[in-house]
Amino acid sequence: MTTTGQNFTAGKGDDVAPIFTVTDAAAADIDLTNVEEITWRMYPLGGAVVLTKRMSVSGEILRPSPAGGQFQPVITAANLASLSGVYRHSATVKDADDNTSTVELGKFWVLDNGT
Repeated sequence: MTTTGQNFTAGKGDDVAPIFTVTDAAAADIDLTNVEEITWRMYPLGGAVVLTKRMSVSGEILRPSPAGGQFQPVITAANLASLSGVYRHSATVKDADDNTSTVELGKFWVLDNGT
């Protein structure tokens, strides 16, 4: 099930790693232990992707509690250095049977904090 309203804010000089929990229609956590890929994307409203994080790339997506459905994209200050404003973000999960599902959607505000 896609969870919407996953909104968060960071400053240009911030390192952030928001935690998202994937759940089913009954709000039970979905086990991510054996998924093939998790992909998180960020893009301006009405625009093309400006940042992608993949579980298959070491250090880009953490899974603090895979059995509890949690994943965490690691977003660095360098990733945000040239960005400012409101962006959309989404994540997809590809399971062991190659089925891909969108699991979260939200907005991400990158604040120009003077750095």
